[in-house]
Amino acid sequence: MRVGLAAMVPLFLLSSVFAQTSSTLPITTIERDPQALAILQQSLTAQGATANGVPSSIVATGTYTQYAGDGSAVSYAVKLEALGTDKFRRSLSLADGTHTGIARGGAGWSLSASGSADGLSLSRLAGNRHEDLPVLAIAQAFNSANVQVVAAGIATIGGTSLLQVSVQPTGLSADPRLEAAFEATSNYELYFDPQTYLPVHVRYYVHPTDWRLAFPVDLVLSDFRAVSGVLLPFSVARSMNGQQLSTTQWQSISLNLSIPDSDFNVGVTQ
Repeated sequence: MRVGLAAMVPLFLLSSVFAQTSSTLPITTIERDPQALAILQQSLTAQGATANGVPSSIVATGTYTQYAGDGSAVSYAVKLEALGTDKFRRSLSLADGTHTGIARGGAGWSLSASGSADGLSLSRLAGNRHEDLPVLAIAQAFNSANVQVVAAGIATIGGTSLLQVSVQPTGLSADPRLEAAFEATSNYELYFDPQTYLPVHVRYYVHPTDWRLAFPVDLVLSDFRAVSGVLLPFSVARSMNGQQLSTTQWQSISLNLSIPDSDFNVGVTQ
């Protein structure tokens, strides 16, 4: 059995989801909206990342539960490693061994229990980077001149009014075709509680069949706890078109540990 990255959306759900067509023209002028930047800064402060620093690394262990269309569920032990804001490694413990997904910038790999590796295209990386680690996503968006951020006003989700910021990373390649694909497969929306400024919801887009077609996936982030002074969500619920896909419940999270960069290269197993 071969498993891709842990957050990959089951393909059987896509037939019932409206697909959005992504633009094929790269952004030529990056907008850094002052209102959006102010929201991001307030959120970093609210999460404790201004006073205590953005984590240089995150190591988390917990339980990942995946739900099928018939309502059945199966749970796995999961481990997450993050280094900086663009290197991520997720491992699931299955019956035949550990299956691992690695995302490193615009590259990614899926490693089987036997150690064989498959490369992942840009269109298969969405949701497997920092989407469920909001402090890293916000820090990258706030600090990088190559990331477009725009305040999109108030959005109502599940009956709750939230502040919305649209995020669009750019600048992967000078090749317009590759850049267009990167931009189309890496945009996401951040939603903040207007009272606490905690990031409680994220919407990203998967592209399993064609990078020009985008299917929205929603993350609900909750159970924020302080780890080394930084608030992190210990519970992540993932859904598509109102149907629950998975939940991740972290039992342990550690920050600023020494992690070798080689953990985020293809062919590394542990």
